[in-house]
Amino acid sequence: MLRSVETPTGAIDGANKSYTTAYTLYQAVYITVDGVIYTGTVTYAGNVFTLADAPTASITITYYDSALSSTVSGTLLVSEIYTIWARQKQDVSDVSDDIFLDWCDWLNKFAYRHILGINSERFIEETTMNATSGQEWIYLPTDFRDIQRFGCGLYVYTDGTRNETSLTITNPNSSTAGYYIKNDRLYLRPTPVESATYMLRYAPDEPVITLATDYFISALDARYTQYIVQALNVLYNEWDENLGAEGISEARFVRLLDELSRNVSQEPTVYAMEDTSLNF
Repeated sequence: MLRSVETPTGAIDGANKSYTTAYTLYQAVYITVDGVIYTGTVTYAGNVFTLADAPTASITITYYDSALSSTVSGTLLVSEIYTIWARQKQDVSDVSDDIFLDWCDWLNKFAYRHILGINSERFIEETTMNATSGQEWIYLPTDFRDIQRFGCGLYVYTDGTRNETSLTITNPNSSTAGYYIKNDRLYLRPTPVESATYMLRYAPDEPVITLATDYFISALDARYTQYIVQALNVLYNEWDENLGAEGISEARFVRLLDELSRNVSQEPTVYAMEDTSLNF
């Protein structure tokens, strides 16, 4: 959750540099010191952050108290897939838990990237971002992957209503209203001269499977169990160096991937059609 404009605990006396937030300090968005965005060095330890310079009048911090929850998690447990897969094999005692979890993680990421490419709206996240006057940049969400998909972008709120058109991706020296992204920050161009609210629509980072109690992405529910099991067989036969079975499994995997692509429900998307009336 985003904790916006909190005054942390700590003396403001021109000497003290350490302050404590009321909630878990997962990631700072920005800090203001004496009324301006602080750009100096900051170190973090638990709920305590320490500045290189001591405030003399005021200090506020905007921060996340936890990682953003991903909407890509579904209902199909890794442990459920293991039970079904192992039931169809003669002996899986030589397949360790770590190996099986690696396989599931790879398959989950593969399916996520594949579906993201054909139906990005299923996974697109939205988050509100606030900027004050003179604030040059904003931290990106912790699960940010990219904004290259249809429907992604940075949208400005005007009089409480979100604009329909995204701001332009620009370069660092541009005077045209827009933004660019570098590392974990989104830079606004030109630097805002008044407070503003934005909506960022983006593709989140790949999901991660590390435990049997984790879930596959939402698109992979019980209807696609066969797809996952056959995909696991490809990895199993590859690991077992069974070339003949590997070839058969790969053929099944291709067919099932095609079925997955065609049958996973998709959100309707509207595209602008080119106006050819002015073509000569």
